[in-house]
Amino acid sequence: QKKQIEYFIKKKMDVIVIIAVDSTSLSDEVKKARDDGIKVIAYDRLINNSDVDLYISFDNETVGRFMADAMIKAMPEGGNILKINGPSKDNNVSLVNAGFDKEITHHDIEIIDTYYASEWKGEEAFNYLTDNPDKASKVQGIMCGNDSLAGQAVKYLSEQRKAGEIAV
Repeated sequence: QKKQIEYFIKKKMDVIVIIAVDSTSLSDEVKKARDDGIKVIAYDRLINNSDVDLYISFDNETVGRFMADAMIKAMPEGGNILKINGPSKDNNVSLVNAGFDKEITHHDIEIIDTYYASEWKGEEAFNYLTDNPDKASKVQGIMCGNDSLAGQAVKYLSEQRKAGEIAV
């Protein structure tokens, strides 16, 4: 991404729109672009420690609260859950988690483990569950950061003949 942004700076673009893969490592590139008079828009992921001209995204904490509400409804008696997130370097992940954690605080739901899939790779969710059957066997729910991760969690549960029994 850094090379792409440098290319656009050299081409003297009017505006650069960035969906940051790593929310913490592009502040120097944003500064260079801004110093050259180029507007910078952070789309979907905030670029930390930078002075972007505009940030466009969802309300990620609200997304986390909605996810928690769905989990609470699916697990009215409470229970254990696993959290399978996207990469920890993605700022949205921390925001979604903050909303989720805040919402489940007053419910009998315990997070027994949290996993961060690099680059949102769905297969990592499947591999994590396969490699941790002791944890996977103790849960009534699996919170997943996106549809790809959830699809792989459902695939794992299907292979264990537990799909539909555990909330995803």
